[in-house]
Order: sequence, then structure tokens, then C-alpha cells
Amino acid sequence: MVVTGFVVAGATSAASPSAALSLTTDTHPLQRLVASRLGDGLTRPFRDTIPRTPAPHFPRTPAPHYSRLLSVVFPPGYWGGTYTASNGENVTVAVSDYYLQDPAGPQSYAEFFATALIHGPELAQLAVVVVEPLSAVQQDCGGNALACYYPSDQLMLVPGEDPQAGVPLESIVAHEYGHHVANHNVNTPWAAIDWGTKRWASYENICTRTLQHTAYPGDEAENYTLNPGEAFADTYRKVRHEVAETEGCRSVRLTRGVESPSRFVLLVDWDSVEAHEGNFRASDRFARWRAAIGPHFARPPQVEHYVDIDG
Repeated sequence: MVVTGFVVAGATSAASPSAALSLTTDTHPLQRLVASRLGDGLTRPFRDTIPRTPAPHFPRTPAPHYSRLLSVVFPPGYWGGTYTASNGENVTVAVSDYYLQDPAGPQSYAEFFATALIHGPELAQLAVVVVEPLSAVQQDCGGNALACYYPSDQLMLVPGEDPQAGVPLESIVAHEYGHHVANHNVNTPWAAIDWGTKRWASYENICTRTLQHTAYPGDEAENYTLNPGEAFADTYRKVRHEVAETEGCRSVRLTRGVESPSRFVLLVDWDSVEAHEGNFRASDRFARWRAAIGPHFARPPQVEHYVDIDG
């Protein structure tokens, strides 16, 4: 077995945002997010939206205070707060009273965002609002959307359980976080949330494709499937599995420094050095992975190989 030690510099810290919707008398268990389900079969496409208006029911206050409001005062109909993951990072989650008040549910969200998703300091600015199943989500997100991300509020609105067969909740949450990542990146003169991040957009030839009418940045309607903003978010959703599903890869694990919390180590177990270099680095998987993960690097990563020492 060979372990790839992939050291990157990023950063994160804490935060807290805002919420309010309808109160439901019945309570239901909140589905917990599980990192291993990120690779479970997304067997059907799903739609989300990126509303350009402030999130309804969630009063906006001037930044940066908005990102600290949720943990202070909860409006009727919601519970939750700021939860600390095992790596010390904080994630703010508001949950509808439709769901049973069990802290293990939102705690699983904190763990998922902080340890299963590749991220940077933008995590500290995110508000995750878990509403009732699909009908309530679509009331605010619109149409047939299964979730939405409000860029002006940095707020993700998602259901509290798998909304449809073949659409794991983890896949939806990871896709929405891809929008949050884009929202925190610059792709001048374009908006990264519509065009994707600069490195990814260059790799995908988005400018040329837009001129050829095979890409429609920001189109959340008729050309949703040709919207590079959505394509980037879905690339982000799959980025972990570009590595994990490579032949010869045994496992993938992201760790964060205790003494140096802005440093991350991506540990990948390979059958051999050749499996890493030949099956991954020499493949299209690596190019897609590097384009998607690149915005998180403060400087070029250091990549080394290690082997176990018996005894």
C-alpha cells in the first residue's frame, strides 16, 4: 500500500446566520448526513435554483453581522445553532420544527461540511437552513427545484431527507456547496457563480462554448443543463470521487492541522505509486479534479508518497 500525502494551505473558522418559516405540529427524525453516501448512486438528474433576491422569511442584516445572527436569536418555527465538528470547525444549521429536536442531526451536517467536503474560509460564512420535505423547499426555491442557494445571503436551503429515489441528500448538499464555493471566487470579468471558477472555466472552454451557444452562463430555466454555473457545482459534488473511484485507490481522507489549522492533508491510499501516477495523474480525472479543487490552494500543493513500516 502507498499513501499519497497531499498538503495544501487553505483556512476556515466559525460563523452563524438567520432563519424563519412555518411551524409544523408533527415531528419527524432529521436524516443524518453520511460522507460515504456521497458516492451512492445519483441515478437521476435533479434541478436546483440560484435566486438573485434575498431569501424570503430570512431577514437580512448588514454583513458581517448577518453571519452571526442565527446563533443568537431563533424565530418561531426553527431550532439549531452553531455546531462544532470533530476538526474544530463551526457550521451554522437551522432546522424546521417539522423535525425532531435531536442535536445529532445538525451535528452530522457540521461533520459533513467540515470533514467530507473540500473547503476554505468560505465555510464560516454559510447558513444551512433545513426545511420540511419537498413542498416547502419548492415554495421558496421555485418550480421543480430540490434545493437552492441564495448568493446574496450565502444561504443554502435544503430538504431534511432524500427528496426522491435515486437522489441522495448528500449529493444535493454537496452540489449547493459548490455554488457557495463559486460565490467566493473571482472570475473577472464574469461572475463565478454563473461561469464557474476561473481555472475550471478555462479547462472547460466556457468562453468559446458561450460564443458557440453550447453554454449559457446563469441560465436557470430553459438551458439549465447547459449552465456552466450548475456544471461547476456538479463537478464540485463529484470531486472527491474523481479520486475515490480511480482504479487502485483504496480510500480518501481529508485531515486538518491542529497546530496549523490553515493546512490540510489529503491522504489517499493507493495499491502502488503506479496506480496513483498512471491511473489518476495521467488521466482526465486528474485534470477535472485539479480544475475543481484549484481555487482552494493558497499556493501549489506538495505531493509525496509514503509506505507503511511493519513492526
